[in-house]
Amino acid sequence: MVLKLISFFILNTLVRAQDECLSTEVCVPIRSCEPIVAELKIAKSTPDSQKKAQIIESVREKICGNLEDKLICCPNDTGDNQGQELADEVYLGKFVNLFHGIGGQVFKISDSQIKIKGFTYDGEGPDAFFLAGESGSRPNARKANDDIVLPYPFENEHFKYLDKNIPILGEFDGSRDVVLTLPPGYSASNLRWLSVWCRDYKVNFGHATFDQ
Repeated sequence: MVLKLISFFILNTLVRAQDECLSTEVCVPIRSCEPIVAELKIAKSTPDSQKKAQIIESVREKICGNLEDKLICCPNDTGDNQGQELADEVYLGKFVNLFHGIGGQVFKISDSQIKIKGFTYDGEGPDAFFLAGESGSRPNARKANDDIVLPYPFENEHFKYLDKNIPILGEFDGSRDVVLTLPPGYSASNLRWLSVWCRDYKVNFGHATFDQ
């Protein structure tokens, strides 16, 4: 799936690679940059030609190195504040896999954000995204409309469960952390679980239950 997305992007791209990335980015193979892969998945599947063009244009500006090497400037999760972030992290729970190789450990890093370390998922779900809840220990298909959508990648836009343009998760190999941002009015301290949820099939691919 990832290779098909990269081929789709390259076929739609004629641009000179930039000389170097920003200080907050690292030049890596496109297939290993999960935020970019997620964006390309949206571009490939959307029927909106304008949105497709905008995504391709924003991604092509991040190309680095030689085009044939398929490298991209990817956000770097490490930085000067890493030590303080580690001190502030609170362990919440560990994913239990049910389908599609879900894995990773969940931490609270602020009242409005949680982080998944070592997140894994094969990317094969047709309509999968992160869903969280403030009651119970896992998602319930009959109550999913009331649960909290945590979009990834987060681009300063929050979604309701029935919104059609929620970003769909791509493949994750555990090499990068995933940071999720809660909508206004919600607190990470009140969350009881986090799930990789497939809306099309109303199936929980895997979840972490929080003892807090």
